[in-house]
Amino acid sequence: MLTETIQYKITDLNLTTKSISIARDTVVLKDGVEIARNRHRCAFVPGDIEAVKEYMGVTESAEIDYLNAIWTQEAIDAQQAMQEV
Repeated sequence: MLTETIQYKITDLNLTTKSISIARDTVVLKDGVEIARNRHRCAFVPGDIEAVKEYMGVTESAEIDYLNAIWTQEAIDAQQAMQEV
């Protein structure tokens, strides 16, 4: 029997800007054994929490909690200042 699952993982974190990449893996299993995997990756910057929720299709998760912790108002303000330059 074929089944398909979707897995999300934060794959990159820039410690200076706090920007991140999230990988979305679509995994195909045949009788419980992985036979295919497709990865899509998307980048986000501080303040993009709603975009992350939309990308992941969730409103709450461990990843969202983590981003809320590292994307402080200071990090969001710094990102907005960089975009204005």
